[in-house]
Amino acid sequence: MERCETLKLLSFLQRSHSGSRVLVIATMRTDAYPGKAVRQFFAGLRTDRKLTEIELAPFSEEETKRLMAATIGDVLANRYSSNLFLETGGVPLFIAETLREWQTGGDGGLRPIPWIQSAIENG
Repeated sequence: MERCETLKLLSFLQRSHSGSRVLVIATMRTDAYPGKAVRQFFAGLRTDRKLTEIELAPFSEEETKRLMAATIGDVLANRYSSNLFLETGGVPLFIAETLREWQTGGDGGLRPIPWIQSAIENG
C-alpha cells in the first residue's frame, strides 16, 4: 500500500466513532525519513496515548541461521546463513523474501532479490 493511502486508512480508523475497538498492527521503516504528514499523524497518536511503538532490531547471524534452518533445513542453513546475513543485514523481511524467492525457483543462487538489494543499498 502506498504511504498516502496507508495514512488515509489509519486516519479514518483513528477518527471512527463506531463504538468498536480496533487494533491496528503496522510496520514502518525508521531508517527512512518520514514525511511531515506521517510525523504529525504519529505525534497526534502519541499525544492521545493511542500508539504503542515496538522497535525491532535486525536478526543476529545466529537468529538468521535459525530462521533459515526452520525454512530450508539445517544443511543449507549451515552452508548459506553467513552470506545471507551479510547480504540482508539481518532484516527478517529481507531474509524471508530472499528464501521464498529462492525456494520458488530463483536463479539457483541465494542472493537478495532485486527490490531487497535496492532497499539495502538505498536504505
